Amino acid sequence: MAPRFRSGTAPAPVTIRMQINFAKVFNFLYGPYFKVTGFFYRIYTANRARVERLKANPKFAALLRGLTVLVLVGWILIWMLASEEDRTRLVDEVRQSIGIADPQATQIDAEVTAQ
Repeated sequence: MAPRFRSGTAPAPVTIRMQINFAKVFNFLYGPYFKVTGFFYRIYTANRARVERLKANPKFAALLRGLTVLVLVGWILIWMLASEEDRTRLVDEVRQSIGIADPQATQIDAEVTAQ
């Protein structure tokens, strides 16, 4: 038996049309990525502009160069005054920090220094 409704007839079937709003889907999926990227890009450009402004100042540029030379001389002194074992370890750490992790290179260096 068919169900009875107040009007006596069954309601018309409802057709659901699903329209996909690609802009909303794209914004939902990739929006956070672009917002975070934009955030870091704005910080990067602001910092680059600030550094360029500082480097344009002759006193600051001289201070920066002097500081760089001082750090370089300090590391050279540390390397010269270190024992042979510490030198090898220091060189290994520097190689690893810049992405040249070659354990055979340190073995070859050790053999060359032992001779």
